[in-house]
Amino acid sequence: MGQTFSPGMDSFCEIFAPDTQVLVTNNHFFEKMVVSLALDGFASEEGIQRILKNNFGKHFSIGKISQILNRAADHAAEFDASIDLSGIRQGANDEIFQCGIPVLTGIDPVSTYIYLLQQEKDRSAPTWQAAMETCKARNLNLEVSISDCGAGLLSGIPKAFPDVMIQPDLFHWLMELGKEISSQERKAYSLLSDYYQYEDALNGQRLHEKTFQKLLAVEEKLLPALDRCDTLLILYEWLKEMTRCNGYDRGDVAALCGWILERMEETAGESSGRLSQALSKTRKNLPGILVYLERIEKALRDYALEHGYPGEAFVLLYKLPGYGFGTEKYRAADRRLRHMLKNAYADSYRKVQEILDGVKRASSLVENLNGRLRPYMNLKRMVPEKFLTLLKVYFNTKRYRRSRKADRVGKSPLELLTGQKHEDFYDIVCGR
Repeated sequence: MGQTFSPGMDSFCEIFAPDTQVLVTNNHFFEKMVVSLALDGFASEEGIQRILKNNFGKHFSIGKISQILNRAADHAAEFDASIDLSGIRQGANDEIFQCGIPVLTGIDPVSTYIYLLQQEKDRSAPTWQAAMETCKARNLNLEVSISDCGAGLLSGIPKAFPDVMIQPDLFHWLMELGKEISSQERKAYSLLSDYYQYEDALNGQRLHEKTFQKLLAVEEKLLPALDRCDTLLILYEWLKEMTRCNGYDRGDVAALCGWILERMEETAGESSGRLSQALSKTRKNLPGILVYLERIEKALRDYALEHGYPGEAFVLLYKLPGYGFGTEKYRAADRRLRHMLKNAYADSYRKVQEILDGVKRASSLVENLNGRLRPYMNLKRMVPEKFLTLLKVYFNTKRYRRSRKADRVGKSPLELLTGQKHEDFYDIVCGR
């Protein structure tokens, strides 16, 4: 039996029924769609053309699609040039390569804002200086440059910023060591695989003297190789632990890291010339690699003095965990700190953590950016300069959906840098 409604019921339902959603497919919609497919969808121009034709019955020529992307890139460049970079004090600087051509890169490691993403003909000192002068015109004033040992970079940046501190990148040093230790690990596992192979060949069969001799030869090499590999891996983990901000000052860290590197050299012996070279090079450059610890102590002293506390108070608070909880030295330092800081003890501890978070040790954000650029580079082989500018603004205005740092969630690098909200990316490059 059908259900009937009174005549007034139809008008009642119309009042409370939700409005019908209408998709307006005008030129503005298709411009945003083209840019979104290129950036969010990693689509080629031919792919964009087919998607629009198959799903909307709309034909766009390749030239028209290129024109839309170029216009969006021009708007992105205008927007990018308007951003004030005065909030950046330390930069992670490096080069990314596509088809052998360098792309000079600079990222603020605190806000993750990309202030430089520029393709150049070379990576010489004058080229780096010119790129930095352009950023300087937008009020960039680097106090610290975190970078690898690229000659042009190391020479060019100080010419633009004479007072800049060059901080060697910890990430690259650890990565190079890690690669050589992984090579030792692979060799040990290769010997182990050979051992099991010969052992299986001898099981359940008549003894083959030749196979048995091969098994003995591998066994002779295997145990020393495994022992060497395990020791190197343990020492490498110790080295990584010591280079974290864990309460030790630069002198202590340098001494302990030096001891670890010496033990690694002894363990490696003559088994790997490349590993020995990497260890020797790291030990030689260790004082420079640990310069970030000097920055930490300076930042702690400056903050303490600025807020009316003894200069050593915050440095001592940083070193406290290194004394070992419950030891007499720890208790003595804790009593001294409570006397100096009084009711500000808890807040001061939180401030020390903030200062530690603000002093960066590595330029690994550039490697992260390299990974995000790769899909576009693989698609286009050569990403045009204008498209790099479009990507730069796209990454800088893209909000974090998740992060290990809670204060970043829901904010873009640009918001973290300026502390201000901004327009949606597609409104910036395509208009409203």
